[in-house]
Amino acid sequence: MRKNVRIVLQSLGAVLLLWGLASCGGGGGGNNNSGPTTQQGVFLDSVVEGLQYTSVSLTGTTDASGIFSYEVGSTVTFKVGDIVIGTAPGASIITPVSLVPGAVDETDPTVTNIVRFLLTIDDNADPSDGIEVTSAMQTAAAGASVDFASSTFDLDTAATDALAAITNASPNGGGLRPFVSSGFAQTHFSDTLLSTMAGIYNGTFSGDDVGTWTMLVADDGTITGSGCSTVATGDFTLSGTVTSDGAGAVGTGGSGGNVDFVGTFSLTGSLSGTWIDNSNSDTGTFSGNRADSAVGGSGSCPGSGG
Repeated sequence: MRKNVRIVLQSLGAVLLLWGLASCGGGGGGNNNSGPTTQQGVFLDSVVEGLQYTSVSLTGTTDASGIFSYEVGSTVTFKVGDIVIGTAPGASIITPVSLVPGAVDETDPTVTNIVRFLLTIDDNADPSDGIEVTSAMQTAAAGASVDFASSTFDLDTAATDALAAITNASPNGGGLRPFVSSGFAQTHFSDTLLSTMAGIYNGTFSGDDVGTWTMLVADDGTITGSGCSTVATGDFTLSGTVTSDGAGAVGTGGSGGNVDFVGTFSLTGSLSGTWIDNSNSDTGTFSGNRADSAVGGSGSCPGSGG
């Protein structure tokens, strides 16, 4: 069964909320625990199960939903056996992009190689249902190392030897598998990032004009929506796209045409940026968040029938 990334993130959000409430001590006399604060995050390529992780004194393996624990303010290191996949500051969502300083999307060569490696060692070689690294595969990677930044990644003996050892330990079909192609890995990871940002977003804009908006972001990054200007134009429509690095560009149509909204989507469900009305040079900012449910609000003006 395909592991739905949005469901995983919603479940993680519920866990974090309960954790936060519990830490309040139910309104009692305060919590004097001086130990490190821990939180949970999720590792996404697809959802990856079985990655070893270490965050200071915390160690474990990601569960079936890709969830790991980390000490707040510290880093998390992910490994397969002795192969270090990468290290990143602890966060609610970590992806291969997080592990590579300066990377912004799936086209970074090191990010691509990390994704290729994880896709290739998936126990059943079917990333549509998530990626699983078994304990036997972890054991097989003991003593191995891989240079994901290598420009000759496919040909590196260390990488191909590690791949052979790990896949031979897979109970669902051993033997050396060739690394999946860079193109396949980039498309797969881009799809994961876009689907993670998908959903209904509601928010406001302000500046030389003021109003509200609603956007629907589809799994392919297509954006549609509507808005209401309380100062100038009344109702307007929205259309545009978001790319896998979170860069979104949306233009208006209808009576409010010729306004551009440019901003950044986060994997955790927020959106912010700036807008400009090209007809009169009015400018401002906008921001919003993804709705928790499948049904969002309406950006249309009250009484417009939108």
